[in-house]
Amino acid sequence: MTRKLSLPGLQIDSPLVTPGSVNYRPPTWPPPPDFPVVIDAEGVIDCVYGDAVWNLARWEGKTCSVPFGDGGGKGARVSSENAELLRQIAGWWLWGPTPVQSAVTLKARVAQIRPVAAVCSEQNILISELSRFPNVIDAVAARARSSDGPLMIGLLHRLLAHCEALGFVILDGDGIRRLAGKLPNHNRVQTPYIPPRIWTYQLNQLRNFLDDYLSYKDHVSACFAFCLEAYRDNAGSLKALFDGQLDRYSRPFGNVPSATSRAAGLRHYGPFRDTAQRFGVDGLFKRWVKDDSIAGFTELLNMVREAGMAYILNFSLMRVDEGGQLRAGCYTVENDTLNQDVHLLSSTTSKTLRDSDARWICSPSVSVAIEAMTHVARLRLSAAQHNPHRHLSALDHANPRLWSHGEEPWSKGNGSKGVRGRVPEYARVISRRAKIFDLEQLRITQDDLDVARAMTFGLNTDKFAVGKVWPFAWHQLRRTGVCNMLASGMVSESSLRYQLKHLSVVMTRYYGQNYFRLKADLNDEAHGFFLREMYEAVSRGFAELTGDKYVSPHGQKRKDQILRPVSERDHKDLAQAAKSGKVTYRETLLGACTQATCIYGGITNIAACMGTAGGSKKPCEHLIINKDRRSILVKLIADFDSQIGQDPSDSPMRQSLVGNLNAAKEAINVIDRAQDHDNELC
Repeated sequence: MTRKLSLPGLQIDSPLVTPGSVNYRPPTWPPPPDFPVVIDAEGVIDCVYGDAVWNLARWEGKTCSVPFGDGGGKGARVSSENAELLRQIAGWWLWGPTPVQSAVTLKARVAQIRPVAAVCSEQNILISELSRFPNVIDAVAARARSSDGPLMIGLLHRLLAHCEALGFVILDGDGIRRLAGKLPNHNRVQTPYIPPRIWTYQLNQLRNFLDDYLSYKDHVSACFAFCLEAYRDNAGSLKALFDGQLDRYSRPFGNVPSATSRAAGLRHYGPFRDTAQRFGVDGLFKRWVKDDSIAGFTELLNMVREAGMAYILNFSLMRVDEGGQLRAGCYTVENDTLNQDVHLLSSTTSKTLRDSDARWICSPSVSVAIEAMTHVARLRLSAAQHNPHRHLSALDHANPRLWSHGEEPWSKGNGSKGVRGRVPEYARVISRRAKIFDLEQLRITQDDLDVARAMTFGLNTDKFAVGKVWPFAWHQLRRTGVCNMLASGMVSESSLRYQLKHLSVVMTRYYGQNYFRLKADLNDEAHGFFLREMYEAVSRGFAELTGDKYVSPHGQKRKDQILRPVSERDHKDLAQAAKSGKVTYRETLLGACTQATCIYGGITNIAACMGTAGGSKKPCEHLIINKDRRSILVKLIADFDSQIGQDPSDSPMRQSLVGNLNAAKEAINVIDRAQDHDNELC
């Protein structure tokens, strides 16, 4: 059955693809079998929609094909019916609402889904029926490579989001959870989670530095332009400046000019610190840079790119290599179908796919880092464009790379640079930027270690020990970021989590479920990474409920019933249970909720949790109360009392406040009774 759909058309980055191309947009959905997929410059058709193999070499400029498994050749065999559905998926990624931009990306995506089609074909079922056959789902997981797991989950989630328009679904939500629970874990040792105290310190220091730099950016621009002009004047021209290095006596900044340079009419301005003072940036240099010579100017600009990169990776799921590809203009704000702002970064993927315009959801605060890095990149562009040894593209002129290198003539080795340098390890950045990071603040305390161990299974006790400086790595920011995102919706005494509730809640919402509402094409691997960590977080939180500080309002017997899976499973099995939906956990104001679905949330409304919402109901049987929340509940009671006093009418708001007030009091009674019981046992 064919349908008429409004499709955007091909977005492949190739001169062969234009809105006027015959293959630009199919007339119906699915496309007819003879609809051309690739057409060369002479109008010759390389492959059509119904072919068993799509030859995409013309787009890619080298061998590139997408086999669907129904035409023989290499790879697992796929039935004709499943191959047709697989072609429909490939067509959706070519012509659908979020089309791919490279042939390689399409090839990689189909390669992730084809094994699913092959297993279904062996079992004589359609891939559109897979959700009904849990044993076949398990077989798919058994065939998958561990490194493919996050991307496969992300793609299946993407297809589920578009199932109505696509016309079928491979796996529903329960099916994806089951598959995620059965997929083999890729990392034998989990990436360390940075403890909140240490994470917050490095983040605050990065922000302080970036904010300080931006407050002086106009002064920095003026100083940079003056220095560039001073070097040009002494060299005779910018071309001459970059063709050969000025000798030390001909440079405009230094202590004492030589007699020869004076006789030649060269200008000298004394030590660079005098120029910095003249332009009002001396305070900025003193606060952050050790070197007060002109070389310190390069150091300052390098610090901006390093701090900006670290800040971006703290608040996105990007890999460091993907961050290194960012260019000016990469940060955008999209208004989704729910009329909410979603902040996005655009870059080139570095894992599994090659896509020139993949997107990552980020925190709004990332804009500070983008602004600072863009400022530095454009300063350096103003020097690079005069360098005869640099060949800049139109893209470099319009949107320079944010990971900039020293193009200024006083930077060592500027004449031969031009290829983006490798981003150094984060630990190295921290160790050499002593004016940003105090290593004493980064030494691990016992509390830090306790958190790190609780969040990281297999933590290396030699590297991570009390008294040692935390050994940072870029990939730690990625995992810590996603863990913090998952915690961003809860109320806690931790200032870190209060902060994250405002900064990252949109990231959590969209990576978790709503990203299909966006116009942009999100990075699939990052989304899959988020989902897998989400299931890990559920299993960790559920296991923690066994501690003495958690009580059920229905008594110990009910708590034991809720937590029976913990005693029956080790962590690995518990994580699998979380992924399959058999174990649920969500932190709330009162403690935790183990109910799979709840319309009340337990964050801003706790009356329903305690059964005080307009009646004599009992507390929710899925509620677990944290004794440590008593002090928060006492403060809440005072706050509710104050608000009730300001609203004497019998309004719905007052009724809600009274219900929450009574809930807080009842929760305190539960905590106190449990504490009295504990004291009696002692």
